[in-house]
Amino acid sequence: MAPPLLYGTDMALRLATMTCLAAMFAGCACGAGKPGAAPEAPPVETGCTDIAEGCVCDAPAPASCYDGAAGAQDVGMCEPGLRYCLGGFWGPCEGQVRPHAELCGDGLDNDCDGDTDEGGACDCEDGCSEDGADCFAEGEIQNLVDQGDCSLTLRSREVAIGDAWIANTQDSSVSRIDTARGVEVARYASVNDGDHGAPSPSVACDPRQVVANAPTGNCPSRTAVAPNGDAFVSNRAFGSQGTVSRLAGSIDRCIDRNGDGIIQTSQDLDGDGVISTDPVDGEYLSSRDECIVWTVPVGAPADVPRGLAIAPSADPGRTGELWVGLYFARRALVLDPETGAQIASVSLDVRPYGAAASADGRIWFTETDWSSTFGLQAVDAQTRAVEPALNPPAVGGCMGSYGIAIDEQGRVWRGSSPCTGVFRYDPATEEWRRFDLDGNGESMGVTADGEGNVWAVFFRDGNRNRVAKVARFDADTGEIDLEYDLGGSIADPWGVGLDGEGDAWIVSRGSDRAIEIQPDSGQITTVTVGHEPYTYSDFTGYQLNLVTEPTGYYDQVFEGCANDPTQWYDVIADAAVPDGSRVEVFFRSADSLEELEDTAWQGPFESPANARDERGRYLAVRVQLWAAGDPHVPLPILRDVRVAHSCPDEAE
Repeated sequence: MAPPLLYGTDMALRLATMTCLAAMFAGCACGAGKPGAAPEAPPVETGCTDIAEGCVCDAPAPASCYDGAAGAQDVGMCEPGLRYCLGGFWGPCEGQVRPHAELCGDGLDNDCDGDTDEGGACDCEDGCSEDGADCFAEGEIQNLVDQGDCSLTLRSREVAIGDAWIANTQDSSVSRIDTARGVEVARYASVNDGDHGAPSPSVACDPRQVVANAPTGNCPSRTAVAPNGDAFVSNRAFGSQGTVSRLAGSIDRCIDRNGDGIIQTSQDLDGDGVISTDPVDGEYLSSRDECIVWTVPVGAPADVPRGLAIAPSADPGRTGELWVGLYFARRALVLDPETGAQIASVSLDVRPYGAAASADGRIWFTETDWSSTFGLQAVDAQTRAVEPALNPPAVGGCMGSYGIAIDEQGRVWRGSSPCTGVFRYDPATEEWRRFDLDGNGESMGVTADGEGNVWAVFFRDGNRNRVAKVARFDADTGEIDLEYDLGGSIADPWGVGLDGEGDAWIVSRGSDRAIEIQPDSGQITTVTVGHEPYTYSDFTGYQLNLVTEPTGYYDQVFEGCANDPTQWYDVIADAAVPDGSRVEVFFRSADSLEELEDTAWQGPFESPANARDERGRYLAVRVQLWAAGDPHVPLPILRDVRVAHSCPDEAE
């Protein structure tokens, strides 16, 4: 597997630019640092001269500073510190005291709210006791990491991305590529042997039938990759029953359908990095593969399922709902990712050709129909509310669409075919923009890297001659910083995705290959896949992880009175919560540990959370941390969890 992806940037860059990021959190913009280099002075028109960490300074004496909550300075224990000008940039605020959770009995206003010894255990009756997390040794930690100082934080937005899943439209198959080693490790049929009405994988995707939307093969295209590494694939099946399949990314999620105690699945038995489809070799099992978890029919025959996206999940470790667009039906279906069962059906104004999720919980559908207006439409993934369709204006005399991606600012990017360049829509400003990109040609697949750049692939130039080009450009200015001409080595570059190492993967429809480009070294690796790979969706899971808010939680069960009802008090989560992030408290109580597991969580609440109506012997507490949508904002930190209780006099 590839090394973990650090959300939005790599670890070296994060460490090198820590000063700048802190400055951005403080409200100023400064020049981006580079690994191993001191941050450069910002441009005059955007330079920050505030007295904030990382901002430009020229002061011989230190300045007073305070980074705590507004209104807390000089209240209770809270007091300012000093910030020194070091090497032309303001340093950290030293010596300041910020609010902490109230400590009972010390006679001090620890939380700097003007009151002393209040809340939580401080309001207990006689005989009250308080329990804490004791450095989180007794609870369960999910997607959080111990910082080594009795505090927890999120795993720095790390996401492991190790495989690319590429649909081969003519073979009705999906190639699985280990992106770290650059080899095909498995190939699966795009449908299983179940009762779903889909064509057999042996039926080819006949282009003549496709044009007429007449019965043909499964013709798989878009794939979507879940956080746990499983993949979903939509089968267009023109004129036939369209389907969606789930493929297991781990052997423990495969299904032993024949009950022989062995998972029978595709694998590279001879180690040559290519999966043989000759039945004698035993590397490809077609629709009998037991790692095809399920295949379900979607829509009516000839509806043509195309756009495919996974909604961000609010539950760490779980896969969000699966959205699939039915092109000719102008409809989106919502599927349960675990079972494939249909949860909802939503009517659209556009014909959904591609789909992508944004961090604000919307699913965006883009339309590609050369007789239409190339519409764009968003749906709220939680409420299912459909927003009005957008009819893009002709930008530079043209408008087109193909692949779709969402960048870290929530802007929607679309390929340009049949126009040249790339198109961008900004929901915040409702503005469209076209980037010509030095006339590289008609773009197909696009993807954002979370660091202010967008990748695009081009298959035709402005005169509609075939080319094979790839470019990485600045998402604000359109300035190209990396460009590759792959002409002569591949044909029809269709899709582009990024792996956990930041390398770009290009899907070559006309050459039956996937190409890896390592931006740092320029090295190019070619991997053979199935016939006519036709994927330009989020085939690595990078885009989903770019827009998913990182979250994790800490669970602990506290025990109260053995013989009589327990009087619980407030639950306090002592945490640092930067702007844009949040920390939420949940709790539930029961008289036995068995009952506790079946009791619903109450919440979310802010800390302190009032649990005084709870009377069960056991109180389970969950504290969930959510990172800000902006990757430049520091992560929240959990320092302690405390809860108080008291017992009747006769209780032991």
